[in-house]
Amino acid sequence: MISQKNILICIIIFLTILSYFIGFYLNENSAGAGSFTGDINHVWKNLQIYLNNDVFISLSSSEYYSNRPPLLYIFHKYLNPLTDNINTFRISVFFFSMSAPLVFYFCLKKKYPNSDKLHLILLSSLILLSPYFRTSSFWGLEENFGIISVLVAFIFYFKYLKLRSTYNLFLLAFFSSLCVYFDQKSLVIPMIFFLDIIFFNNIPIKKKFILILFFVLFSLPYLYLIFKWKGIFPPSHKDFHDFKILLFDNIIYTISILGIYFIPFLLLRKNNITIFTELFYKKLFLFSLVTLILFIFYVEIFFLRPDFNFHSSFDGGGAIRKLSFILFQNVIVQKILLSLSVIISWIIICSFIDKRNIYIILFYIILSPFIYPLYQETFDPIILILILLFFLKVSKFNFKSLTLIYFYFTIFLVSSIIYYLK
Repeated sequence: MISQKNILICIIIFLTILSYFIGFYLNENSAGAGSFTGDINHVWKNLQIYLNNDVFISLSSSEYYSNRPPLLYIFHKYLNPLTDNINTFRISVFFFSMSAPLVFYFCLKKKYPNSDKLHLILLSSLILLSPYFRTSSFWGLEENFGIISVLVAFIFYFKYLKLRSTYNLFLLAFFSSLCVYFDQKSLVIPMIFFLDIIFFNNIPIKKKFILILFFVLFSLPYLYLIFKWKGIFPPSHKDFHDFKILLFDNIIYTISILGIYFIPFLLLRKNNITIFTELFYKKLFLFSLVTLILFIFYVEIFFLRPDFNFHSSFDGGGAIRKLSFILFQNVIVQKILLSLSVIISWIIICSFIDKRNIYIILFYIILSPFIYPLYQETFDPIILILILLFFLKVSKFNFKSLTLIYFYFTIFLVSSIIYYLK
């Protein structure tokens, strides 16, 4: 007999999927880039360039407006039969994106083989609550193809850890490289697999050299793009990425954004008090916390953010920064709220960090000063995926914690929808 808890989980999963279809029908815009006046115009114009021209000619087009590599458009050119008009194109991306929770489920099943399958389905459906995943799905945007490649790469990562076959190693390297060709910010994914297998797994030296060879081979097309573009970004976005300008306040925004995704997963750990107590006895953590507090004072008192001739100074910065603007008019109060959230977020993040994953957090912190504007979508839903598949160390899940986590991300989605409606 099916328990009441399982019935409730089935209802929640059904409502999540239903909300996904309703969101598409209602032209939901929960990330700011949706609507027919949003980024789909750039995507559609880029697509026409590749549909109407040879690929090698399209690579050099000055009309191509994106900061991402063109693999997505090559995929649509040769593999998507629904590119005749913008509406069928949106439908194709919408249904293709539906594969993400399915692939996510298989990843979770390999990571948590002893967990209840219904619990894992509920966890995998969390991706359908991501405002950024949904907006990309509904409006034919670029991000979700990279996300799906990330999830497929994780499947072969778990398979390789179990079987240690060269075949799985090849597919791991292939799909983790592929996600970078969909979106450069996914570079963290091949980095994770490379470092984890090379330094934290006891495998033969021969397999390590094979992995290095695979990654070198899969990097060659991007080296060609760098040669073609004379930089790592397409020509249309070279001026938007000035690596001589460092936006140090982005480090503060990054930590506050990361904290949003780590906070609810405290509910899945039974020994939080012990973990936090032990954390405050670690000298390295205390040093990082003091350094962060001093850095916040430096940014708020001495750092002068450069002016740009595109985007508002209020653009980006993540949900907590935007929430401070909504709740308070006083600038000092806004800064205090953001600073406190950063300190709390850092403490929580550090409680999940170990030597196998610390470089992931460092990657985002070090990268953030070079990104303008810094949007929450840079981290969503990739951080959710990384927490569940790489950071979190539990063997099973309980119903109460899962429903609270689900409720947390539902509130986040609803808040995003309301924010962009207004």
